[in-house]
Amino acid sequence: MSESRASSEAPQRRLLPVADHSLLIECADLADAVAVHAALSEQGFRGVGGASTVLIRTSDRPALEAALARIPRGSLADQPGREIALDVVYDGEDLHELAESLGVSADGLIEWHTAEPWIAAFAGFAPGFLYCARSLESVDGLELPDALRGTPEIPRRSSPRTAVPAGSVALAGQFSAVYPRSSPGGWQLLGRTTTPMVDLNQDPPALLAPGDRLTYRAVREAVEIQPAADPEPSEVDPAHHLVVETAGLQALIQDRGRPGRSDVGISSSGTLDRAAADRAARLVGNMPGTACLESVLGGLSLRAAGDQVLAVTGAAVELEVVPAPTPDTEPTDAAPSEEQAPVATDSADVPETEQTEPDERAEQSTKAPRVDSGWRPRAGLPFALKDGQTLRVGAPSDGLRVYVAVRGGIDVPAVIGSGATDTLAGLGPAALSDGDRLAVGRDPGTAVDWPLEVAGAPVAQPTPPSGPLEVRVVLGPRDDWFTPEALESFQEQEWAVAAASDRVGARLEGRELARSIERELPSEGTVPGSIQVPASGLPVVFLRDHPVTGGYPVIACVLEADLDLMAQAAPGRTVRFVAVEPGSTATTDSVAAPAAENH
Repeated sequence: MSESRASSEAPQRRLLPVADHSLLIECADLADAVAVHAALSEQGFRGVGGASTVLIRTSDRPALEAALARIPRGSLADQPGREIALDVVYDGEDLHELAESLGVSADGLIEWHTAEPWIAAFAGFAPGFLYCARSLESVDGLELPDALRGTPEIPRRSSPRTAVPAGSVALAGQFSAVYPRSSPGGWQLLGRTTTPMVDLNQDPPALLAPGDRLTYRAVREAVEIQPAADPEPSEVDPAHHLVVETAGLQALIQDRGRPGRSDVGISSSGTLDRAAADRAARLVGNMPGTACLESVLGGLSLRAAGDQVLAVTGAAVELEVVPAPTPDTEPTDAAPSEEQAPVATDSADVPETEQTEPDERAEQSTKAPRVDSGWRPRAGLPFALKDGQTLRVGAPSDGLRVYVAVRGGIDVPAVIGSGATDTLAGLGPAALSDGDRLAVGRDPGTAVDWPLEVAGAPVAQPTPPSGPLEVRVVLGPRDDWFTPEALESFQEQEWAVAAASDRVGARLEGRELARSIERELPSEGTVPGSIQVPASGLPVVFLRDHPVTGGYPVIACVLEADLDLMAQAAPGRTVRFVAVEPGSTATTDSVAAPAAENH
């Protein structure tokens, strides 16, 4: 990896490429990383901090190098963040045992914990989880054992808890933090607070942000502070909505997600196959990014209340429309019949992959919609779903995720600016269930068309089902943590997607990758497409619901243009990674990130 040296006024810092859109800055230490993150944020660079690194979303390396050269070494005490006080009842399960192991009384440990402010350094694995560090290396006026002098390293529990209660105040390593919600964890629990660390009705939603100064105050009883109420569900028009007859394995509402909030622990989330989702939106006349349905492995059935216009894209599936029951028919499945003509019939601009043969197209254009018998619409073309009719989505013959767009979009209350479901953070609407009614937004009045640039960018074409998906990656930023044999094996073998994969990450099965560096990696920022290698040696490709920081080395990162391929890689599908150089011609067709995008 090449290095970038800063000027004599600043510490030596190294730049490492992350995929085709980001750069990882190796800083001198935690204090330097916090100072660099704060200074770059003021200059308009967006990113996420780590224990000794800062991940910046930019491909303009010269501009970042110039900015870094002007940033002197900083200290935690110099950070200009807000002053925040937090009332804590110190009755944690680990308080007394931890104090005894450190050679201090429980009261002495509490006094040390509350003596000076802690500086919020960087975000962790959940929204509102901020790693906070001491601003001073010693605390004046306290007689402390050697274990608490300087910057102590507090050991984690030997056996992590399966569930740590929300509001738990904890220590681990050189950091203190508050669990914003119940989650597994191995930190030492000192006490609890009732102050919500995240308010989903506020923007920014997190109580703490990097640079803030947090003071813990010991109290006997904490005043219960009620979090803001969840947003009211959208009102469903009884004459114009969709009913979920069967939800299938997993059906979620998704849009473009929540970019720009990784510094407080919130990933971008949103649709995994962005090109397919945007294509569906355009086909029904919606703006790209309008809320739609994302279904895994088919099995979704939707009934129309009022006439609707729908389009289905993504994985290769068979579609069937079942007619509404009439007095003359039984409410049973009708045999599929002829295709209905699509809503728009001008095929001049239809992508070649979706065009029918001329004779077939002519025949379709003359046929009236069938409302009295079943028919099969085509994926990739808009169609009318009449009042009372039911759309059934079959199991994919290739691919994994299907996107269903309805004209007007799914009307769902925004949570932190988005209606998307983030499965890791627990944000947004719950997965759909049988019987749910979905409010449909107003018709945008946009004409349905088929421009060739439907998705706004080239669409990556999957290889035939018989062969492996070829996914392009940029090695690093931590490829030097692996043996030469492991790097060769990473690129040469065909990896199989494991059944345990989800929206957080695609887990891969194959030959384990051996590390050349065995020490623990301090937490650093990650992006969608980061290929992290945990202790098992088996890679995990982070998808949109990923944690914003991680403590395992990232061997490579998937190009943004190829992330849609990973989104459609079903369990059992094989994948081969093809390494390219950052900035090479092979990466020029990657999707340009919006200015506000922040991992």
